[in-house]
Amino acid sequence: MKKDTRTLDKILWECFKLFLHKGYKEVTIPDIENAIGMTRGAVFYYVKDKNELFKAVIDRYVLEKQDVNNKIKHDKDSRLLQFIIDYVGSINRTRDSIQPSDTGDYLFSYLNLISSALTYYEGFKEKATYILEQDVLLWEKIIERAKVTKEIRDNVNAAVTAKKFQRLFYGQSFLNGIVADFNSSELLELYIDEYNLLKM
Repeated sequence: MKKDTRTLDKILWECFKLFLHKGYKEVTIPDIENAIGMTRGAVFYYVKDKNELFKAVIDRYVLEKQDVNNKIKHDKDSRLLQFIIDYVGSINRTRDSIQPSDTGDYLFSYLNLISSALTYYEGFKEKATYILEQDVLLWEKIIERAKVTKEIRDNVNAAVTAKKFQRLFYGQSFLNGIVADFNSSELLELYIDEYNLLKM
């Protein structure tokens, strides 16, 4: 029997919200049944068990969404400044596509979800590391091109600068997760300041 992708999408979305609110350990099978409006037998037709369900949620709403190849579409010839603007725009689009309307401290909850994945999803750390490395490599490529086109100084260390841009995003996310919602305007301001230093 063919599995209905719309039903699977609903299961993953509703369970994403559950895991976001309660964390992996606290979510029960009755919680899942109530959130989805399906029996456990129907749910487990799509996934083997709670752990497989959690992994499917993390794959969809963390790993796929944070993969730079899914997150940002850019012109291979775009300037660094345009890439920065596009990158921040992609962060906003990603956030908007996965932020449930009924979640108060969304960013804090999302960071907790990632923490749960590190504990309960075998292999998550390796997958996340690969995604982070791909993100840095893309920044590095864009920065190298900016050096060649004289958009920035030719003595800029592309590898170090790429890591700075990535760390600015993750540092901003962490701090905003503690005190407020994500502030993309502030991140853009930090990025533009860093960009201006590369031109001097």
